[in-house]
Amino acid sequence: MLIHHRAKGDTIQRVNNADALASSKWQGWLRHVNANGYDVYISQNTLNGDSAHRRKQDVEVIRHVYLDLDQDGDRALRAIQASDKLPRPNFVIDTSPGKHQVIWKVQGMTQAQAENLMRAMAREFGAIPRQPTPRAC
Repeated sequence: MLIHHRAKGDTIQRVNNADALASSKWQGWLRHVNANGYDVYISQNTLNGDSAHRRKQDVEVIRHVYLDLDQDGDRALRAIQASDKLPRPNFVIDTSPGKHQVIWKVQGMTQAQAENLMRAMAREFGAIPRQPTPRAC
């Protein structure tokens, strides 16, 4: 996960599994940093077990593809939901007013396939193109 304070430019990075992050200890800390102006970004894909970083080469399994709808997000979300080219998203996270992250679960997809799909969807729907890595989502 990546914790970032835009105004201060501070960045904190932690690599942990979902079970640990769901614990009351971690949830309390995440609420604390978020209440103090930090944005919290969590990986959509699984890292190698021995990874200490969140780089492209550290991704072990592609489990999700996603789009960040930060510009004209409401319009883009409506277009995605109305599209007959895509399955319905598994999750839509409202990251702030008018901004969304749209997430689909996938199986058996290579990193290259996921990157190509996400770039094509970003072009089609006007989203911010991202690579299927655990970088800031």
